[in-house]
Amino acid sequence: MYNDEYIVLRKDDVEKIKNKLNILKLLVEDPYEKEKVEEVLHIINTDHTKGENESIEEVIYNKMKETKSTNPELSADLYMIYRKLQQKKIDPAEAIQLYKIYISD
Repeated sequence: MYNDEYIVLRKDDVEKIKNKLNILKLLVEDPYEKEKVEEVLHIINTDHTKGENESIEEVIYNKMKETKSTNPELSADLYMIYRKLQQKKIDPAEAIQLYKIYISD
């Protein structure tokens, strides 16, 4: 399930961060600083490749299916968010905000 503890980053932005950290790791001579850069790289690589977390699109889709028979109105609202997200009419951050609004009602 989606948690409020996550942020949305594009994959190419994550790659840019990783590239800059790798450059920094090569330039730094102090072993302590190099270790810290490696720790940050490890965190990024671990969290980026886990695959445990569902995308916001999957969360919306699953909730939409879950509420189809119990709350058809909510399911329809979630479907609209889902379609707009698929068609890239809204970005994931907007979808998260809308999802929270509809779920909290």
